[in-house]
Amino acid sequence: MISKLRADWSAEQRYMNFGTVGPSTRTVLAVERDARRAMNADFAAFFEEHLSGPLCRDRMSRVAALLGGDLEELAWLSGTTEGLNLVARGLALNARDEVLTTHAEHPAAVYPWLLRAQADGIAVRQIPFPCGNVTAARLVDLFERELTPATRVLAFCHVNYSDGAVLPVAAICEMARAHDVLTVVDGAQAVGQLDFSLDSLGCDVYATSLHKWTAGIYGSGVLYVRRELQDRILPLMVQMPDGWRDSTRFGTPAPPDSIEFRQGWPEAMRRYATLFHYAGPTLLGTLTAIDQLLEVGLPAVENRVRELAGRLRAGMADIPSVSVLTPPQLSAGITAFRIKDVAPMSLYRWLRAEHQIMTRVVDHSAVGFVANRVCTHIFNDEADVDALLRAVSQAAEQGLTD
Repeated sequence: MISKLRADWSAEQRYMNFGTVGPSTRTVLAVERDARRAMNADFAAFFEEHLSGPLCRDRMSRVAALLGGDLEELAWLSGTTEGLNLVARGLALNARDEVLTTHAEHPAAVYPWLLRAQADGIAVRQIPFPCGNVTAARLVDLFERELTPATRVLAFCHVNYSDGAVLPVAAICEMARAHDVLTVVDGAQAVGQLDFSLDSLGCDVYATSLHKWTAGIYGSGVLYVRRELQDRILPLMVQMPDGWRDSTRFGTPAPPDSIEFRQGWPEAMRRYATLFHYAGPTLLGTLTAIDQLLEVGLPAVENRVRELAGRLRAGMADIPSVSVLTPPQLSAGITAFRIKDVAPMSLYRWLRAEHQIMTRVVDHSAVGFVANRVCTHIFNDEADVDALLRAVSQAAEQGLTD
């Protein structure tokens, strides 16, 4: 099945940047195209056939099959950024309540909290993340030692977008719960790469994108909010009172679903998926991508991802002047590295222009972290990895100039 997916894939270069966006297969793109045509042909019929209550539940159940979460706790959004903004702006917090996070987070996981701090006076504290040789136990201990009586939220990645570390989410969430601290997990780099279930993580909030490792249509994602917490998080955008208030603007009782086609939507969808009516073609295409991954099987996906990344890191260990920054005990499909005396951006540009290899640079130079990042997925093969190793070896030996 993996070879079948590779043959169906739409990327034309050696693509190793799934942490930013995963190009979809031709089959997925065709489903999206046909859905857009159907929506244009008969807008009302398209809604009734794809987005109405029972059909919405059916489609979101396929998302739940990927994530392993409760259907009532999942809302379809445009991606991780929207989900994290929704939570940061909507969560009930008081002035001087603290959000604890790290220097390793993606900007979209920190700036929404900083905006909230500017508006409402909450405190946001970023702690250094120990890159390199770090263990799961050390990370749990680090987070616990940094909690204070003011800490209300612990916000962290499932998989760091920067160095690729896979964090012990379940253990961190268990520790935080013991201190009555909410956990908000950025899962952008985990879904479609790792075999896991939301039910096993124990987090309060989980935001992810389905256009990265899942290779869905760009602009697709999911927000998980534990059911008991939903009354504490207001929606970011609203059109109707569905799911968040009991009365209409005229003071009369609000019906359970103010818009007909929302009748029967899951709870989190009615509360948070305000713009879902724009997402039909994106949804249908991405569901096809989910089906393709599930046909391969998430255990097989993770095994292949780790196999290729292991080949890459083993090869880099044999190249003088190359330093791998991804912690070996917590690694999966993301490899962060540096070449001594070679600027990461120069290497990125050279790989793309001279070798048609697409990677990424992560620049947290303010805290001393700048690296090239490679994401190896089931759409890659050993030839891709070996081509990158040859190029890196050449760059390390000869050097690069801008």
